[in-house]
Amino acid sequence: MIGGGDWAADRIIPDCIRAIESNEAIELRNPKATRPWQHVLEPLSGYLLLAAQLYHEPFKYQGSWNFGPFSSEVRTVEEVASSIIEHLGRGQIVIAKSSQAQHEAQLLQLNCDKANQLLGWYPRWQVDQTLKATALWYKTVLEGGDAETITRSQINDYFGERKNMIEGVIIAPLRQIFDERGKVMHMLREDSEIFSRFGEIYFSCTHPGAIKAWHLHKKMTLNYAVLHGEIKFVLYDDRPGSKTRNCVEEIFLSPENYCLVTVPPLIWNGFKGIGQKSSIVANLATLPHDPDEIERRPPTDSSIPYDWQIKHR
Repeated sequence: MIGGGDWAADRIIPDCIRAIESNEAIELRNPKATRPWQHVLEPLSGYLLLAAQLYHEPFKYQGSWNFGPFSSEVRTVEEVASSIIEHLGRGQIVIAKSSQAQHEAQLLQLNCDKANQLLGWYPRWQVDQTLKATALWYKTVLEGGDAETITRSQINDYFGERKNMIEGVIIAPLRQIFDERGKVMHMLREDSEIFSRFGEIYFSCTHPGAIKAWHLHKKMTLNYAVLHGEIKFVLYDDRPGSKTRNCVEEIFLSPENYCLVTVPPLIWNGFKGIGQKSSIVANLATLPHDPDEIERRPPTDSSIPYDWQIKHR
């Protein structure tokens, strides 16, 4: 568990910060040991979700729970310390001699299948984003910034205040219900506040690397969810009078980030298949398809300031 504000002894991030501030080397006992690194906001989000379910169905959701990162997100202690050094811009690592090393487990992981399957809970931040946010918190505070301000900012970032959020676009987390037979993926109900009317529902299958863009609907509202695979969904707002005019927004959608994205009329949008497998995108539209109601532009149209190539941030 890592995150800004932790100053406890014998913990890797606080130890790194103290060593850097003292102009001392960061000493690692077991540099190759791995841990299920996650930001403190990850399990907190799980606890809040669990508490809400316990309130309604206490017997169904009783028992022990794990909230942890994906197994692919493990990093060694040395990689974590190196990342902190990189983000702070200073520091160095030394490896303790073997005679000094204490016995520690080399590999620790959490099984979070129960939280995934019964609560539909998944981590929101990848480990690189977690390390960057953690380092930024300490860097800000050590340089005289306000701890409460940076903490509130990171809470808002984590719980969904999106940068470049386009006016009228709604992103709502969706639930998946798992059991030994498979799963049920919720999408949209008639009694939802998001639902307005039914026009048609269709499924767009997209191969990795394929781009389906750009299109704009004059009257139709779109409700997108990704059932399989992963897409990069991009929106561009050129509506006269919109508070977010000329804004571009990227949203990455998959069963692991299972959300409903509601797009009102007059917003350019499109998506690209990413990852290693084809994606299936469901769209519940408020009107039946009408070729006269839609406008199209090619993916490389210069009037939309967006490049579909991979961004190496």
